[in-house]
Amino acid sequence: MKKKVEMVMLPALGTDWTVFKNVHLGDRVFTLDMELGGAMNALNYKGQHLYATVSQDVEPIKEGDWIYDTLGGKVVQWYDGDNHDKYDRKIIATTDPKLAKSISRLLGVTQSLPQLPLSFIKKYVSNPDGEFEVEYEEYGLSLAGLPEYHSSLPDYILKLNQDNEVDITSVEKLPILVQQDMSCTLGVGEGGGQMYVHGNYKSIKHLQGKLLNMEKMYSEEQLIDLLLKTEYTPLYEREYMPDWIKENL
Repeated sequence: MKKKVEMVMLPALGTDWTVFKNVHLGDRVFTLDMELGGAMNALNYKGQHLYATVSQDVEPIKEGDWIYDTLGGKVVQWYDGDNHDKYDRKIIATTDPKLAKSISRLLGVTQSLPQLPLSFIKKYVSNPDGEFEVEYEEYGLSLAGLPEYHSSLPDYILKLNQDNEVDITSVEKLPILVQQDMSCTLGVGEGGGQMYVHGNYKSIKHLQGKLLNMEKMYSEEQLIDLLLKTEYTPLYEREYMPDWIKENL
């Protein structure tokens, strides 16, 4: 299961950073393997850290979590008794190796927060305004017949590799449903179990082919999500789209 993240970039306090800005090049972001004019030019480097954050709907903030304070524009560790705003976001991965969470207070054991892989860092540097998402994997016991207990268990946890790195990728864009001279509107009728398409013959055939290909490429959940994202589906009809797909595809 994928969840969308918002990336935050803040100035690094120490020297253990992997991305930086050059004071003479505005807001452009670079990695250390991108040489910008030799050692002397390094004096103009301003190190940055990246933070992948999720809303509290995705992961509630718990004691000891690192969060991005949206009002203060800073990273803080949250403890019971502290105040935090509903818009504050939990940090689930970072390039800052100093951020750690306590595993055992009794033993004084801590673990670094999940890290952002170098492959992603380079992708982010090339497109800081991109949209990104992380992978969660199913977790917990299956208590068949006891839904009241199962609902209180964590269903998914952040997927990590052996290097404590998250699986983070660019948000998959919806395949083009409409091309030049192929304009049409996609919708679902309330209660009728019917999908309708307004357009000419060629545009409808084009959309039909795209939908059939999408059914082969994506799972039911992914297909529903993709169709709900398309700007060609009127907002007031999107609530009926999942039911139609489940009944007809």
